[in-house]
Amino acid sequence: NTLEYSLEIDKTLISRVAAVHALEHYSDITAKEVAKLAIATLVEQRQLGIVRDIISKYGYEALDKNGFIAKYISGDIALQNLKSTYPSEEPAVDETIKQSFLLIANQFELATLADDASQFPSVVDDCNFRLGISLYYAGQFGDAASAFEQAAQGNNKEQPVWMALVCLGYLTDLTEKQEKTKQDLISFYVENWPNSEHAAQLVLYKSVTDEATPADIDDLLSIPRSSPQYEEAQRQASRILYSMWLQNDST
Repeated sequence: NTLEYSLEIDKTLISRVAAVHALEHYSDITAKEVAKLAIATLVEQRQLGIVRDIISKYGYEALDKNGFIAKYISGDIALQNLKSTYPSEEPAVDETIKQSFLLIANQFELATLADDASQFPSVVDDCNFRLGISLYYAGQFGDAASAFEQAAQGNNKEQPVWMALVCLGYLTDLTEKQEKTKQDLISFYVENWPNSEHAAQLVLYKSVTDEATPADIDDLLSIPRSSPQYEEAQRQASRILYSMWLQNDST
């Protein structure tokens, strides 16, 4: 494993140096081919931060401007620039800022529609996540939730599932389909990441909004003492048990 990791680092370093050197001599025909091959290798390794830095300095010459990577990197650079001026984690309120995020979301959406997008499935997942983030900041919560759901189809599921739930939580009137999606995502999250802080929040939320079951009580009581939600979970479990006792006593 150590050897494989070292070889991966060497390959990344060689590709980066080759791309930079070739772009500095881009008028040469051979250099053009080397630059394209080196950047393609970096993309395959998912070294998109390095690709972004190279593109920021040297431009898009070595990329197909109509291809997925060029459109994705363009959106990513724009998103990072906008976030540097809007550091808040909350959705934007100012209409001008909202429109800026929407324009960036459009770049990411165009990237997912590029003819060669299917060649980069894992990077497309990242692109869908950034599409969701852009739509979230723009206040387009329904579309953002859909983008996060799409991103959650990839290998990295926890963050997009949570963000999809956050977006659905912003909607006051859920459609029947959205309500089912929300409940399914809550169950999926709690089942797969039961010890996370978000899971504790979701268990509490579910016990308050739904008709409580014995399973809900077990989930509440399983929240660890170290969690900030522990005391409230204990109180909620007691309330549910008392309510169940009253119902049984009345019958």
